[in-house]
Order: sequence, then structure tokens, then C-alpha cells
Amino acid sequence: MPDEVVDTLPPETPDTEAPPVFEETPIPETFKDNPNVGKYKTVGELIKGHENVVKLVGSKGVIIPKDDAPAEEKEKYYQALGKPAKPEAYTFVPIETLHEKIKAQMTPEVEGVFRQMAHQANLTQAQAAFLHKWYFENASKAVVDADAAVDKAMKDGETALRSEWKENYGKNIANVQSVVAKLGGKEVIDALGNLGSNPVIVKFLAKLTSHFSEDDIANLGSNETPGAMTAKAKIKVIQNDPTHPLWKDVPGHMDAVKEWAILHAEAYPEGGEA
Repeated sequence: MPDEVVDTLPPETPDTEAPPVFEETPIPETFKDNPNVGKYKTVGELIKGHENVVKLVGSKGVIIPKDDAPAEEKEKYYQALGKPAKPEAYTFVPIETLHEKIKAQMTPEVEGVFRQMAHQANLTQAQAAFLHKWYFENASKAVVDADAAVDKAMKDGETALRSEWKENYGKNIANVQSVVAKLGGKEVIDALGNLGSNPVIVKFLAKLTSHFSEDDIANLGSNETPGAMTAKAKIKVIQNDPTHPLWKDVPGHMDAVKEWAILHAEAYPEGGEA
């Protein structure tokens, strides 16, 4: 019978020195006093906590503050993103293509208010510069569009009046302009603007001036009222008309006498002769 082979190798024993699974590995004592690490019990908790922190970190490496965070914490966050420390630190590139009216409005005071509002809104330098350029360019465009609308209205109004008045257009416009200039002066002219832009106003003024004679218009601005000047003009017409009923014993003579008396009362309210 062959000899029995005896296994002389020692039996396997469990490796009691193998490291435990890292999720359950306790935080080493050397880190217990570190507030960022010691609050965790195991390495697994530390890893999960780190993942949560990473989710809260912004692109600049700062943590987004909560709504109820202290003002100092929020200010530090916004400045880390690019908000200047003071409103005066915002810089804007001059915009050369603006309408002259908008350029005139961009005073140091207006620019200062814009910087204050940008700073109060926590805008970064880039955001404030973008909004500054966008706002004033759009304001300029609005003025340009308004000017274009006024120009179109003027052209349309002039076309309508020329079509209605035909050969009398030039005379009517001249009379209106003369009356407005003599009675209203520069203030009224500036208030009305270009008369051709509103045919309704021009037609109204033309209707008023139609009650004035050429002498009335020429004498506007004197101490005499338009009514007195019109009365005097009518008196002259009657004086120069030998066929007028005032001078003859014909039907209508008494009416002419009454008209003559009324005209004299209007022309010379304080007495006097023609």
C-alpha cells in the first residue's frame, strides 16, 4: 500500500490586517479637530459631503449664498462674480452713434444714477456695460423713429393741404405764419412747431386769418385790435365805392347807414373820424 501523502502546508487563516471598506472607515483622529472634516464620522460620509459641496460651488469657486444669508456674505459673493466694490468703479465705453438729444441727456448726473442702480441690482461690470449700451441705443432709436414719424406727418400734411387749397396754398400758409409770428411771437411758434405737420391746426388758423384784411395782417402787433382794423378797412372800401347804397337813395340805404355807424363804433371806440 503506497504511503499516504500528508499535506504539510499550514491551514489558511483570515487576514485580520486587511483594511475595512472605505465607506465605513472612521475619520482618523488627527482630523477630528478640523471643522470641515471632523464633523463626519466615516470616510464615506466625508465623500458624500464633498459631493454636496461641489454641487453648491459656482463657476468662480464660491458658494451661492442662501436668501437669508447675511448681507456681507451676499456682497462677497457678488463681488467674486465681478460686481465692483463701488458704483463709481463701473466703466462704460462712449457710444458715438447716439441721437444728439440722447447725447445731451447723458449728463454726469444721469450716468451716476445709472451706476447707482446697477450697483444696487448687483450687476457685474460686464452686465452693467451691456445694459448701459442697450438702454441708450434703444432710447436713441426711439427718438430717431419719432423724428421720422414727424417728418412723414409733415409731408403728408403738406400734400393734403396743397391738394385742398391748390393755388391758394402759398398765400394761406404765408398769412398763417405772419399772424402767428406777430401775435404769438417766438414762444407760440416754438409751441406749434412746424405748422405743416398738423393740417387740422393750419386749417383752423387759416380760417381765423381769413377774417383779417391785408391791412389787418400788416398792422398786427400795433395797439389797435383786429376788429378795429377790419372796421377801418371796410370803411375805406365803402368810401371808395361810389355805387354803395350809403351814397344813394336806393333800397338798402338805411341798412348801409346802420352798417356805417356800427363800423365807426368799432373802428373808433373812443371817438374820431375816418
